Amino acid sequence: MSPSRKRYHISRRETREIIRGLISAEPGLREVIPEGMEKRSLMAVEYGERGGVGRVLFHEGRPILVQLPDGEVVPFLGTLRDPSVGLPSVIVDEGAVRFLANGADVMGPGIVGVEGDPREGGLVVVRDERYLAPVCVGRTLRPARELRKRGKSVKNLHHVGDGAYRTVREELGGPNGGYQF
Repeated sequence: MSPSRKRYHISRRETREIIRGLISAEPGLREVIPEGMEKRSLMAVEYGERGGVGRVLFHEGRPILVQLPDGEVVPFLGTLRDPSVGLPSVIVDEGAVRFLANGADVMGPGIVGVEGDPREGGLVVVRDERYLAPVCVGRTLRPARELRKRGKSVKNLHHVGDGAYRTVREELGGPNGGYQF
């Protein structure tokens, strides 16, 4: 555990506002928000990234949400392991995975499939084609029918190996800290 990280509980009111804002923007995320979470105070652990400070929000010791340095809130990757839960999925080829894990945006030619009905500007979970494991959470930059076209299709917001992901690993102690990513 890193002693320099700032940890604190956020108010129930702030918790409620964060959850209501997220669910109103992305109703499918209701499935990944634990029952009664909006009535509790969440533990926030800050992390530094790209010149800003973000927060990982924990509910009963489990990472649930990531508040990016710009204030946007997205689900933590570990909450999206089940392909049938929460968000539409964009499936990418194995060649794209290492670039996405380093923060690259999703390019159209790397997309091999789309599941669900992603809307332009909406959140999606990007999964690898072999295991359907979540690699990143992103925001679509174009309509679903154009996602496979040349150019950027999905803006990478939170990915395996970013500051939030590393913070969770350190907070939970060890490579996975008993938490299955």
